[in-house]
Amino acid sequence: QVSEANSALSALGEQLAQALVVASQHKQLLEFEQQAKQDALDHLAAAQVSLSLEHAELESMRAVRDTSVARAAQLAAALSAATAELTALKQAQAKAENPSAGGASGGAAAPPCARDAELRLQRMSEE
Repeated sequence: QVSEANSALSALGEQLAQALVVASQHKQLLEFEQQAKQDALDHLAAAQVSLSLEHAELESMRAVRDTSVARAAQLAAALSAATAELTALKQAQAKAENPSAGGASGGAAAPPCARDAELRLQRMSEE
């Protein structure tokens, strides 16, 4: 009976050793799985930060675009006004130079601001 009990204890010891090996392997697998999950979360957080930065950059680019469009509209309006002013001044100059065409008699001098208007128009065109 003692021999049988020793054999049974020995078999139980071997089974226990095998169970410990399996448990250790299972623990390692769980740790590996947990690390993979953490790595995935870290990667996701980094991607989220990158996306936020790209979004901020896009908003900044939109603001610059909107400012540029507004400035272009201002310049176009100013250019149109200057063109109309220059046209009016040239017509007044033509009438002054040719009184028979319905202008003032006596050959009045050309408006001195016509050249100034041409220079302003040129500067605006360059902008």
